[in-house]
Amino acid sequence: MAPRCCSARHRQAAAAAWKALDKLLAALDLRPVLPDAPAAQAQADRLVAAWQQTRALVHGRPALVAAGAWPSSDDADLAQWEIVLDARLQLAQTSAAHAAAFAPARQALPWLPETPDPDSLRALLEAWSMDAARVVASDRNLDAAAALYPQARDLLSRLADQLPEGTALIWSEAFQHGHVRLALSAIERRFPQTRTLDRPTPMGEVTEAETELAELVEARARAHVARILAERDRVALLTEARPEHGARRSPLQRAREQMLREAAKRRYVLSLRGFVRQFADQGLLAALPVWLVSPETMAVLFPGRPAFDLVVMDEASQATVEKGFPALIRGHRAVVAGDERQMPPTSYFELKTPGEDEVGTAATVEADALTAESLLVLARERCQHAGLRWHYRCLHEELIAFSNHAMYGGGLYTVPSVSTPDAAPALSWVQVEDGAYDRGANPIEAERVVDLVAELLAEDPPPSVGVVTFNVEQRQVILDALDKRAEADPDFGLPWSAANTHEILDQRPFVKNLESVQGDERDVILFSLGHAPVPRKSGRLAGSLYVPARFGPLGQRGGERRLNVAVSRAKRACIVVASFTPDLLSVADSKHEGPRLLKAFLEFAWDLTHGRRRQADKTLERVRSGSMGSEGRSRRPDTLGVASLAAQIALGLEDRQVAFDLDVGASGFRVPLALRDPAHPQRWSVAVITEEGHEVGDVDELHRHVPGLLRARGWAVERVEARAWHQDPAAVLDRLQASLQGDGGAPPASRPGQDAQDAAGVAPETAGIR
Repeated sequence: MAPRCCSARHRQAAAAAWKALDKLLAALDLRPVLPDAPAAQAQADRLVAAWQQTRALVHGRPALVAAGAWPSSDDADLAQWEIVLDARLQLAQTSAAHAAAFAPARQALPWLPETPDPDSLRALLEAWSMDAARVVASDRNLDAAAALYPQARDLLSRLADQLPEGTALIWSEAFQHGHVRLALSAIERRFPQTRTLDRPTPMGEVTEAETELAELVEARARAHVARILAERDRVALLTEARPEHGARRSPLQRAREQMLREAAKRRYVLSLRGFVRQFADQGLLAALPVWLVSPETMAVLFPGRPAFDLVVMDEASQATVEKGFPALIRGHRAVVAGDERQMPPTSYFELKTPGEDEVGTAATVEADALTAESLLVLARERCQHAGLRWHYRCLHEELIAFSNHAMYGGGLYTVPSVSTPDAAPALSWVQVEDGAYDRGANPIEAERVVDLVAELLAEDPPPSVGVVTFNVEQRQVILDALDKRAEADPDFGLPWSAANTHEILDQRPFVKNLESVQGDERDVILFSLGHAPVPRKSGRLAGSLYVPARFGPLGQRGGERRLNVAVSRAKRACIVVASFTPDLLSVADSKHEGPRLLKAFLEFAWDLTHGRRRQADKTLERVRSGSMGSEGRSRRPDTLGVASLAAQIALGLEDRQVAFDLDVGASGFRVPLALRDPAHPQRWSVAVITEEGHEVGDVDELHRHVPGLLRARGWAVERVEARAWHQDPAAVLDRLQASLQGDGGAPPASRPGQDAQDAAGVAPETAGIR
């Protein structure tokens, strides 16, 4: 019954529809074009099919528009449209076939796109050709790992999920980090007692241990001094009781009475030589165990046999063998100290016989040992050698950098100052435009030197000053100019007189030529070159200006050592006063290294003064490479592609917008990470010393000397251990920022000689470092 009812209702609806259609046609005055039912049925079927196609087009229009297959206008050619649709259909079928063909590859390489383009396939082929063997080896390693640990196959998937954009280096570091962390955890689970060793030192934090170490060293020094004083109080000559009246004197009592009698004499006084030789074996050397004398004086005073336990010969590079050897035989043991790259014994004014400089044969070397250049050279060839690495005098690396690289191959350890490369250099150049050189002197340049001395002495407090000249004539001209200014100008005369009467001799100013300056040091050193340009007299460049390389002993063999002495005397600043520019100095015809190194030093000073630090660094590289310097610089060890702890910390500081510099320094000792002072960008504030666990060195040097030297230069020192960085990087960064904000350093002074951070000088704990 139900189907019939439904059919009846449909027929009724259809009849009603036809009636409505008839009324519509009548209203529109239209007659039907379908004369009979079969024609109407066919037309209806066509309309239904057209409606279905139109409905599919409406729903699929967005996809066709995206594929570029939708007509651009309503009157588009349907035939052309059909051609486009057929092309798109063929493309879709090809893409499906492409995807089906690569479906097996995507099972092994899921990161491949469904339909890779030719470029990616070409890159995949090249990578496979290069790394196929490594991939096979990796699969074998993975199989071996899975045999030991079934979950090993999931490791790569986990890394890919955690580091989807990671490079090979990042993956390697992540794997190593995870391996080390799990290994440490396994060791701590197996040996729980190892967890108590997680502290940096048995005394607690490193800073606490360093403080305790410094206190122990100071206590040991005080105990050592007390022991020596106690031993002096027990000297037999001093502790022997006074003889009773009329009693017979003991040998010590008799010797003491004779010494006191000789000391009290006013007439017929025994000579010092006679006094020493008479009482040397009667307790004199026990009462006065330390003597500070020259080698010549020692040979005169003491008998020709060992009288001392130890003889120390300092500045042995300037002692000839015939003058120094007699002093050595006065001791049971000897220490010969000196620097063979500093000045040898001067022989500039000595006459030489023909053939004196000729090299002897092998048979005569031993016989000619006493003709060695100096006692230091003789001892270096025959005694155990121990070198000192640290240089402490110059408070700015610029002052020792040239000497370090040119003479020591960069092997000296120097301490960076807190002044950044943006600050004014400690080594500067003063140009004298109208200087004139006449018979060894340059009076105009001398007046400029006096002006600079006056400016330095007017500072509060005034630095100690030294003037170095390259000949005796220029020295005398400068001394005369200083005396003349002091007499004519009270504003200069008073501070000049006060400086010359300073209670500390090493604070008094000096004016010395190159041959006499070794052993001296002052806050500020002024160089007066003296020479001035002169016109060439012949050749194709006749008439052009140049400066001939005529610098006396500096131009002789070994003259570079005289230059080394001269350029390393300044503690805070060095000023080169010159009447010419470095390019005018002609050294092409020089036979020895002295003039060439002098020109390189002048170029270094000129470039620093004019802000050309890159060129200055190139000069250091040139003199260190062996073309001028004495020895090459050792190659720095490779980092094996692993980011250093300092670099990791720097990345964290960069995210916090903290200004920093890596690897600060100009020698083998460098500050791994230096933080800039936010208030004074031209100044570093905090030195971050990193400890990654593989540092090798003397504990006293690493934890007492190095921090002490840095603090003496004005640095705030912070240590970061790899373990602390691993456990809590944020806490380490917070600590560094707090140290940076809490630093109380002063800004750089107006002149290098007044740096506030250097006012304290060298820390006491560095006194043994040279």
